[in-house]
Amino acid sequence: MRTILLFLLTSIIVTGIMLAGISMKNSTIAVPVAFGVLLLFVLYLNSRSRKRAQRKQKERKFEQWIYDQKKRHSY
Repeated sequence: MRTILLFLLTSIIVTGIMLAGISMKNSTIAVPVAFGVLLLFVLYLNSRSRKRAQRKQKERKFEQWIYDQKKRHSY
């Protein structure tokens, strides 16, 4: 849900920047700024997925360690 809200907010900001760029005399700055905002959103999504993958890997290692400990001490 949070990602959807951030996407909508990003879309509104980018649309506003592009519309402002249409009415500017020198609109060449609006396009890079809009793409910069989109790039920040994509980097945010990428960092979240990377953190999630690291957390899952850490959980798998812990579960494997617990399994090994139980296997070692089973009678």
